[in-house]
Formats: sequence, structure tokens, C-alpha cells
Amino acid sequence: MIPQGGRPTFRIRASTQGSWTVEWCPWLPSVSGSRAEAADAARTVISAWLDVEATAFDIELAETW
Repeated sequence: MIPQGGRPTFRIRASTQGSWTVEWCPWLPSVSGSRAEAADAARTVISAWLDVEATAFDIELAETW
């Protein structure tokens, strides 16, 4: 999708333990911190996994499961 110019959105969700996980990507490590810190950390993890620039996709924050 990204190579064709698409811009996917990845949603991260807060768990009851205080960490954040990327929905539909259980193989990616959980991240922790405040909302902003978790979004930045998730962006880093996702961009490394996809081997793309961190600005190539969007992050959406969901509050709870």
C-alpha cells in the first residue's frame, strides 16, 4: 500500500496494564508511556517493521480495549 502512495493508519490501544499495543499486529512489541510517548514509540516500531519512513503512515490512539 505505501509503495503505491497509500497512507495506512495504525491504531494503538491502551491495555489495562498501562502499555499500548498495535491493533491487528500482535507480533509487534508493546510500548509504554504517555499518549504522546506511546504514539512516538509505536511509530518507531512500525516504521522499522515496514522499513519505511516514520512519516509514511498515521497513528490513531484508542483509549481502551
